[in-house]
Amino acid sequence: MANCDRTTGEASSHPLVSSSVGNRSTFRMVFIHQPALILSVVVLLILVVCFVRYLQSPSFWLDEALVALSLREPSLPAIFTRLERGLYFPRIYLSCIAGVRELFGYHFWSLRLLPFAAFVAATFLWARILVQRVSRFLLPALLSGALLLGSNFWLEQAVQLKQYSFDVLLALVPFSISDKLFKAAFLEGRNKVKLVCLAIPCFLSYTYPIALFARVIGWYIAAWTRQERRLNLAGVLSFVIPVALGLTSIWFTDYRWIRDDRNWTYLSGYWNDCILRFQLQTACCLVCVYWQIFSGAGSTAI
Repeated sequence: MANCDRTTGEASSHPLVSSSVGNRSTFRMVFIHQPALILSVVVLLILVVCFVRYLQSPSFWLDEALVALSLREPSLPAIFTRLERGLYFPRIYLSCIAGVRELFGYHFWSLRLLPFAAFVAATFLWARILVQRVSRFLLPALLSGALLLGSNFWLEQAVQLKQYSFDVLLALVPFSISDKLFKAAFLEGRNKVKLVCLAIPCFLSYTYPIALFARVIGWYIAAWTRQERRLNLAGVLSFVIPVALGLTSIWFTDYRWIRDDRNWTYLSGYWNDCILRFQLQTACCLVCVYWQIFSGAGSTAI
């Protein structure tokens, strides 16, 4: 009993210590049991670091400088034509950057303003998708935050005059939309206007159609397993027609320059040993290994 009184007395004689320990414990418990808070802190750190980097206005890389040359004295004929050294840049998006350049002048920060804004929006949207998927699980939240924070290639896009941050932003849009929209449009023939709006970015981005088709095909495979297989013709047409128009538009403004032999020769030489070629070669090697192992020829020397 005396020991109990003495302990109580010591605790009451040090209220600040007891309070600080309790606060630390409470903060730790809140942080552990709120994975969304982890991702929020990571996103905040990323945006602060990248904003400081943006304000520093680092010099252009070579391919950025070549795009910037097209924006020195921007005009529709200069933008909707072959760019310097055969580089490719979505022309409508480049026109928007040219508009910002006309408003604020020819500066590092003004040329990079829209790519930086797209980076911020894409980072928020990606974090939102992660929160929806891992908001109740601590370990996936920690892993997602670490991968996001350690993605140097993505962080660099905050300060580069390239289309990649805009492509990522648009590519995330289909995956942030509920399956209910696709069901209402493709199966029931409702919400067709929303489906048309979802197809509009096909006019703006090279990679968006790939992400959009992947999302739609993934939804339909899931619907097929639920025996929801009958598509509404009006809903399908409200999707296919604007997508086709977008691909046709971007062909005439962008893709057709690929047919220029000078462009293709330069690009194939410039990117000969870079990431895409390496990944294709690696994929072919992995396919060969898989075939050797699982096709009954596993005992054959590779």
